Amino acid sequence: SGDYVVFSHVIEQQPDRFHIDGYTQISMSSEMLTDNNLESGQWFFKETSKTLYYAVKSTVNSVNFPVKLRIIRCFFPDCKMPAITNILSISEERSLWSHKETWQNITVDGLEPQYLSDLTIPEGKRIVVDKPIPRLGQLIIIGVLEFLENEMMNVELEAECIYVLGRLVAGWNKTSPFEGKLVLRMRSGKIICSHPVDGGPFLGSKFI
Repeated sequence: SGDYVVFSHVIEQQPDRFHIDGYTQISMSSEMLTDNNLESGQWFFKETSKTLYYAVKSTVNSVNFPVKLRIIRCFFPDCKMPAITNILSISEERSLWSHKETWQNITVDGLEPQYLSDLTIPEGKRIVVDKPIPRLGQLIIIGVLEFLENEMMNVELEAECIYVLGRLVAGWNKTSPFEGKLVLRMRSGKIICSHPVDGGPFLGSKFI
């Protein structure tokens, strides 16, 4: 017995973990919530409408019912990070950011990226930053973006969102480390980044 309320939220994907008290994991109900034997914390995700439903129920003698809601969508299946079996290799051929030839077949116009340009570094391409670079829109790194080794240059990598599928490299070589100052800065703006990810949660409007 007791009063209850069923809340609903529109979300993109079914949660992997659901907690109503902040720590106790509750499995999803097998069917849509009904009045029959409803318990606090029961939840159901309706795929067709992308809607999460969950119940909060008080006991007979309870006036206040604290809720510490945690809804988690994991990046890895079953929320377990797999063992790393393949380390991405880095191409020996490097292209400098400052060279005009670097941007052929990478940018739409074949020219160096400008203010708020979207940039995708393709697989197999290794670009080395050797000069100050402009603020970018969406930066997607499938290949390699690297900062000069043994360099005192101060560099600011500024973008709306940075999505790394390949490698973002700075100071990894012990014999000739990057000795400057590298700042990664995420900026708010009119550009909205949203990327669905296979097997994981959607990436929102700001991410790295």
